[in-house]
Amino acid sequence: MNELITKLQGIVREIEREKGRSFLLSGVMEPESNFGKLDLVLSADWIDDKLAFLRYVNSKITSTLTLVELLKFGSVVLNPKAEFVEWVANTTDAPHEEHHPHVRFGDVDIRYAELFTSQAEGGQRFYVPQ
Repeated sequence: MNELITKLQGIVREIEREKGRSFLLSGVMEPESNFGKLDLVLSADWIDDKLAFLRYVNSKITSTLTLVELLKFGSVVLNPKAEFVEWVANTTDAPHEEHHPHVRFGDVDIRYAELFTSQAEGGQRFYVPQ
């Protein structure tokens, strides 16, 4: 799964370079309801045409990931609720205990999350052993 995360992070960085702007929040999350599939979460106030942007991101994902990696991929979550983005940004620097049964971001139960970019700090990693 680490190679998949590395590739998705590379896609995010490529998009940021091409657009000349950074995401407010970017990362991968495995909601407990996703059954082992990772979602790519992207939030930015500069995305005007969401459908066109999703097509753009999808073309990067499908041209970068292998078939096996695509099977481990869930979806692109574009501009989640503002409360969720704010909550993640304001709590990523909080201490994290590794033995919680899950991490809860707002009202979403997350089994695994790795943030690439957030308003507060980037690169925070949360992992809950199964």
